[in-house]
Amino acid sequence: MTGTNTQARKLDLLRGVFGFGTFRPGQEAIVDAILAGRPALAVMPTGSGKSLCYQLPALVFDGLTVVVSPLIALMQDQISALKLAGVEAETINSSRPRPDNVAAWHRVAAGTTRLLYLSPERLMTERMLAAIGRLPLKLVVVDEAHCISQWGPGFRPEYAALARLKESFPGVPIAAFTATADAITRQDIAAKLFAGGARTFVAGFDRPNIHLAVDMKRDGRQQLLDFLAPHAGRSGIVYCLSRAKTEATAATLAGRGFQALPYHAGMEAAARSRNQDRFLAEPGVVMVATIAFGMGIDKPDVRTVIHTALPGSVEAYYQEIGRAGRDGKPSRAVLMQGYSDRRTHDFFFDRDYPEPDVLERIARLLDQEPKAKQMLLRQARLTEEVFAPALEKLWIHGGAVVDYAENVSLGEPGWRESYEVQRSQKLAQLDQMLRYAQSNQCRMTTLVSHFGDLSDARTRCGICDFCAPDECLAQTFRQATKAEREAARSTLALLRAVPGQTPGKLHPAACPDGGLDRREYERLLGAMSRAGLLELQNASFEKDGRRIDFTKVNITADGRAFDPGATPELTITETFESHGKAGKAKARKAAPKTKAKAKAQAVGRSEPDVVELKPKKLTPVEKQTVEALKAWRLAEAKRRQVPAFRILTDRTLEAIAEDLPETTAELLAVPGMGLKTVETYGSAIFRILHEKR
Repeated sequence: MTGTNTQARKLDLLRGVFGFGTFRPGQEAIVDAILAGRPALAVMPTGSGKSLCYQLPALVFDGLTVVVSPLIALMQDQISALKLAGVEAETINSSRPRPDNVAAWHRVAAGTTRLLYLSPERLMTERMLAAIGRLPLKLVVVDEAHCISQWGPGFRPEYAALARLKESFPGVPIAAFTATADAITRQDIAAKLFAGGARTFVAGFDRPNIHLAVDMKRDGRQQLLDFLAPHAGRSGIVYCLSRAKTEATAATLAGRGFQALPYHAGMEAAARSRNQDRFLAEPGVVMVATIAFGMGIDKPDVRTVIHTALPGSVEAYYQEIGRAGRDGKPSRAVLMQGYSDRRTHDFFFDRDYPEPDVLERIARLLDQEPKAKQMLLRQARLTEEVFAPALEKLWIHGGAVVDYAENVSLGEPGWRESYEVQRSQKLAQLDQMLRYAQSNQCRMTTLVSHFGDLSDARTRCGICDFCAPDECLAQTFRQATKAEREAARSTLALLRAVPGQTPGKLHPAACPDGGLDRREYERLLGAMSRAGLLELQNASFEKDGRRIDFTKVNITADGRAFDPGATPELTITETFESHGKAGKAKARKAAPKTKAKAKAQAVGRSEPDVVELKPKKLTPVEKQTVEALKAWRLAEAKRRQVPAFRILTDRTLEAIAEDLPETTAELLAVPGMGLKTVETYGSAIFRILHEKR
């Protein structure tokens, strides 16, 4: 097909199949790159039309396109939409009966299917790779590509095998798509999928119809009711950190007259599906959910998204607020943050990312001769709660080799550096989220700049709590005090003399008598920026492999023109902080801060600081069930060529044997079982439990 014909065919399909007369901003450049056979990485937010960017080229090409997607629900949603548009699309997955999968493959092999959706673990089997290699494959698409990166918000080990796509299908173009990836994640995706040789597109992150606001939690329940009241009778989403909080919040809202429904992974599957269907079909439903809710959800008229606690990263936060206002109409996104949020995230971090010395302790016990994991656990003299994530991280970073039977031997010596970088990056993601919540800049331009969408980061949104404080429900403001006005006048004088200074340098010079502490001074800078006197710019630099973020303060033309002898009238954000709390939200360092924590992650030679593992007492029947589950897990691990603990941990198997779950909801309630795990292994687990009853 000639270039002219390709362009004509592209526009015909855009109108005839997708129903659009023109492309959205950023779409056409991505489509053209794929049609030209160039590798492409596209970072586009949810709702910006990224799926069209690979579905349209798939229809232009005369052959098959394989789309890799992590969740069956996401595949089914896209396939349903394509079939309604008259496009032949199929999926082969574990949730379907075998005859349906066989029939789908026959249609693929016959050449009638244009798009085939597969999970990464199904695609990367030798049998499937060989079968697809015999077909006229024209394009491979990796959706949710951030899952391949250990820096990303949703790293999935099964995505790691996709690094072999380039050698498995030589000459076939690869395109990767994600709704959320910062600079380091984009670089990692490009290195793994394209050996660094892809063109990267970042577009569509500005959401000019969403009013963004941040508020400190005081009376969280009443604040939530106040935020929802102006949108009563309209659809909304309230995000909570825990399942228990989700249930309690939904009950509170329902008691106040809202059509509020809970949604979390521990619910019975039928109830969860019923609530989701109501949310999608009925007006005015407020879904109270954990982050398990939202992937693949496309409801255009969500008017409000509220976070009742600080999310773990800017990427996750942006993805969740992106579910508001997809119809382009005015909508709100409110983030409620409290000092306890940081402590909660720190707890999860310490649990999931042990100190490097803990990994070193395990590595010192290894040599080239494999040893059983249980023997290694006893020798390490660590609790299983500390040992399990430490061994997993050591394996991921190459410091240990673990076979499918969980025999462990010594890996490569360079694991520590990459693990420390990953650990620091995880902390940095939380610090970036905290910086956003405490920032004194336009909320939307701060988010857009974070993702590198420079084309949309040049102008203020005009509607967030920073740009339009009079329209803000989430915060209150007060007039500046005399001390604040004097500090503002001094700041203007300092910046007239030396522009581009940091708040840390300006603060002692502008407040020599200590009248304002550092946090109070930064709020003053925000007020001056809001008044147009200053411009605050986010900047960063690299040091020892880490990104260091800081703020640069510049004086504007209005600031230079302001009468040096006058004191500006400013409105300051009211924070409702009590004395003694102001410093509690500071970013922590990646090291133990207390003796108790140091003891909890005890390493090294100090014998009193280690805890001997005490095996859980199981009944004889429970032991038999655990052994049956382990036998199944071993076969599954061997088939997938991964360590057995990557399927399910021993602790999870023991909990299953104890609880004997009979429903999907009960299985999801078992620690270590998530939606993807139940989706993949649930039927096999239920079969084993049924046989043991």
